[in-house]
Amino acid sequence: MASIIRKIILLLLLAVMSLPSVSVSYGNTATKEQHLKAAFLVQFVKYTVWPDSSSKNITIGVLGPGAFTQAFSKYQGKRLHGKTLEIVRIDDVVDAETCCQLVFLTSTESRKSRRILRHLVKKPILTVSENNSFTRNGGIIRILKKGPKLKFVISVRNAKKSGLEFSSRMLKVAHAVEK
Repeated sequence: MASIIRKIILLLLLAVMSLPSVSVSYGNTATKEQHLKAAFLVQFVKYTVWPDSSSKNITIGVLGPGAFTQAFSKYQGKRLHGKTLEIVRIDDVVDAETCCQLVFLTSTESRKSRRILRHLVKKPILTVSENNSFTRNGGIIRILKKGPKLKFVISVRNAKKSGLEFSSRMLKVAHAVEK
């Protein structure tokens, strides 16, 4: 009798495990794509040279929903170039100017990007966004989706205005380099 019950329980467990998994998103959990974009941004920090590198931290400011900031949780406090990586959610351009080396504007913030870029031009802040016209409007790196893959475009001209340089390795792996 006990072996029959064990077999039934085992069959039920197998049936439950074979069901397709269901994922529920509650608005503040990061998606796989957001995690990939966060990884891209950390790599951008690794291969960017800032004119003044005297600060103890490298701060990435995220202008957008909290779920995206959550995608950075595994990078918070990590060391890059001997500095501590700090991730903060920012609300406006003043926050970006005062504390950030990199500012990421999520797609939900694209309507603010022109105003923000006007304030950040010629400042040593790496600006990154998913907005299609971002580099045309003065942004430095645009992340884009090509099929299932994420790629990026670098505007060297806009980077020079901000006093930023990139390693040759980063320029080689870019989808496009705008000069």
